[in-house]
Amino acid sequence: MRLEAAMRRRYLENWRTYATEICREARKHLDDARVVVFGGAVRGDWTPDSDIDILVVTNANNKSRPLGRGLSHLFFMAEW
Repeated sequence: MRLEAAMRRRYLENWRTYATEICREARKHLDDARVVVFGGAVRGDWTPDSDIDILVVTNANNKSRPLGRGLSHLFFMAEW
């Protein structure tokens, strides 16, 4: 349990690293992509149940190549 808590803490404290990578990848697919990070991780008031809230914003209407497929390798599900 301690290891899981330490991993989660590191994950939440390094939210900028994840946001930067997501922004970089999003712009490979959509030139005007902007990444907004919000919530407890950004404010610094996260709890052990928190996550990193990320919103990718674009004006593109790209139905033939959904952004999620291009970024799927950056997202993961984890049991904490």
